Amino acid sequence: STPKKANPNEVIDHVNADGKIDTRSFYGSDGMKAKDLHTTNHGNPKQHNFGDHVEHAHDYEWDAEGKLKGKTTREISAEEREGNSDIL
Repeated sequence: STPKKANPNEVIDHVNADGKIDTRSFYGSDGMKAKDLHTTNHGNPKQHNFGDHVEHAHDYEWDAEGKLKGKTTREISAEEREGNSDIL
């Protein structure tokens, strides 16, 4: 998986064993992970039944100490889909 902290405003792709990008992570100005776009359902189809091909997003919220406060799973927006069409 991708790290929770990276360079500010960085985008990191995770490549699976088949050589395909299965996660694209976006980091905020503080370097903390803000969002993941996933191309798989993580082997959990009941909780990840989004998109035409199970693609979905996770949004992250961190506290001041860098601990995860919350993670939301949602559909990928049309804008995100267009901007990341190379993996979706």
